[in-house]
Amino acid sequence: MTCPIRIGYVPGAHSLQSLPLISPAPPPRPPPSTEHFSTPLHFAQKYFSLDATLIPFPSGTGHMIEALKADELDLAIGLTEGWIAGLGKDLLLQQKNNNSDEPHLAYSLVGTYVDSPLCTAPLPIASALVYDRQADRMTAETLTTGWAISAGANSTDRLPSIDALRGTKVGVSRLGSGSHVMSAVLADQRGWSNAKTEKGPEAGREAEAGAFEAIVPLGAFAQLRDGVNTDKADFFMWEHFTSKRFHDSGEIRRLGEVYTPWSSWKIVARRPFLLDDDNHDRRRGQKTLDAVFEALDSGVKYFETHLDEAVEYISSTLEYSPEDARQWLHTVRFSRGVRGVDEKTVEGTLEVLRKAGVLDGDLSAADLIGIKR
Repeated sequence: MTCPIRIGYVPGAHSLQSLPLISPAPPPRPPPSTEHFSTPLHFAQKYFSLDATLIPFPSGTGHMIEALKADELDLAIGLTEGWIAGLGKDLLLQQKNNNSDEPHLAYSLVGTYVDSPLCTAPLPIASALVYDRQADRMTAETLTTGWAISAGANSTDRLPSIDALRGTKVGVSRLGSGSHVMSAVLADQRGWSNAKTEKGPEAGREAEAGAFEAIVPLGAFAQLRDGVNTDKADFFMWEHFTSKRFHDSGEIRRLGEVYTPWSSWKIVARRPFLLDDDNHDRRRGQKTLDAVFEALDSGVKYFETHLDEAVEYISSTLEYSPEDARQWLHTVRFSRGVRGVDEKTVEGTLEVLRKAGVLDGDLSAADLIGIKR
């Protein structure tokens, strides 16, 4: 009997303390999917026979990379910048250690889960009536989703605006993670200095001179929220709607948003699915990938034609309000054909990562892609 394929994903904020990071022997029934972006994945499994064990990774893409290398995952869905940063570092290390022109990566980019960036709407509308809790009335508001910039609850006097973040400590989940990459994108967008120095892995890495005092690795979302309220860091960046509930409750304070200039979520697969030699394992792997892609495409189509069910699922299962769920629907565009990755998207992301100092060296986008669009 063939075991279900193991798919890693990033869970939502409410379950970070309760969900297992990974189980050596995955349970026969998958744990509940707990991230709003995973709603089509949930539908694919519920309605279209996606034969998979879904494994949550609260620490994000960096932890999934470790699991892929350890043969603890087969596929994973995560943020574009995290995958490309990880693949790029592995490839640069190989280039440094040997003279082989052939890359030997543990995993590769094989699919595009979300076509839209983490960005400002319109997708398809630019504004909507939103309930203002303080004013107790409905107001017109531009719909946004992206990387929310968050500071401590009592930081208003010290950090009144984004401009005040220059020279402060930025909290990140891990070095090279999406939260780290986007802090560098923020510095670049604000026109802050790009010169940087190294402090060593234990102390973290000092960010761009004149931009941030230091980069402080803190762990998962819960640890980042705690960090800005205990002066371990001054601010951090995380996805808008995951952060919004904690902005609304007053646990952390929203300063603004930064938007990614690339499509936001990609699918990666372990190397055995992509071997060049025409053997049984490769044929079985390709057949499995095709089945996953077909089920995900069906899940996306179902999502787009059953938005009320999507809102009900997100608000009842994932602890988002129905209003937040409906707002999010207007800001996301899932891929209608998840198979393959656009080479130009990878090239553009590599360029930003080089500019931000996350990657340092010449890389070919084609070497990171297992299946091209």
